[in-house]
Amino acid sequence: MKNLADAFQSAFAALLSAPIGRGVRPYQVEAIRRCGDAVARGVRRVIVQLATGGGKTLIASAIAVGFRAVGLRVLFVVPAVELVDQTLEKFYREGLHDIAVIQANHWRTDWSQPVQIASVQSLMRRQIPPADLVFIDEAHKWFDFYRKWMLNPAWALEFVLAISIAIRPELSAMKSAVNSLVVRSRSCAMSAC
Repeated sequence: MKNLADAFQSAFAALLSAPIGRGVRPYQVEAIRRCGDAVARGVRRVIVQLATGGGKTLIASAIAVGFRAVGLRVLFVVPAVELVDQTLEKFYREGLHDIAVIQANHWRTDWSQPVQIASVQSLMRRQIPPADLVFIDEAHKWFDFYRKWMLNPAWALEFVLAISIAIRPELSAMKSAVNSLVVRSRSCAMSAC
């Protein structure tokens, strides 16, 4: 648990020290702070909800930088193969360079890298690499595979951060696989739900 708390402290510091031109917004810093607070309380499954364009990937990259700063591994899962390279480019721009991709015949495939990006479809067909932090991007596009994975006792101690533009009531499968904490942005004001 201490490494997770240290990782969020490092992520928080990285985001606060970001260049002004990057346009870091207070609610993004607040989202990372609230995720760190959840970790301090022992929460292992968190959902961050932000509107389209709210900087979900910026938040994810800052948190990933924090996890890397304390030697932890990160897995970022997207709902479609088309989003793999887009995420790779965004992470690289944010300073994450020890990244690889889990995808057949991808030029960045390298299982030894501490940050892995994969589509859920690729993970369904492969062994899931070890990770201390799992991001589930666009969690409103929930796959039954996620629930089975998150409820697997082998993954019980890993921290999972689901990122979504919407938390719909009908997604009870998602709610059963994450803890009750939801970090949500409403007009740039953060509130726990």
